[in-house]
Amino acid sequence: MFEEFNAKVSGAFENYARVGGGVSGGLMANVTDNWKWPISGSYLDFPLGDHCNDVYISVHQWFTVAKNFAFQSTFTHNNRDNEVLAIFHGYF
Repeated sequence: MFEEFNAKVSGAFENYARVGGGVSGGLMANVTDNWKWPISGSYLDFPLGDHCNDVYISVHQWFTVAKNFAFQSTFTHNNRDNEVLAIFHGYF
């Protein structure tokens, strides 16, 4: 578990800024030598400025295909929004 402090300034916020903090944590599952599943989550509360609470949950999957190539997929949930990414990495 980690403590977090967050301060943001933007015209997108009701009061042009928000300040708060929270906690985050995670774990890594090694399915095989080439296949890993990191899982993380965090909760942030912003009592100053634009008041809100943020909940993030993220599940990743990394699979090393070859020495120079890997595949990553990610699912992230942020309050009411979900995001799915699929990425191929080439290392040179």
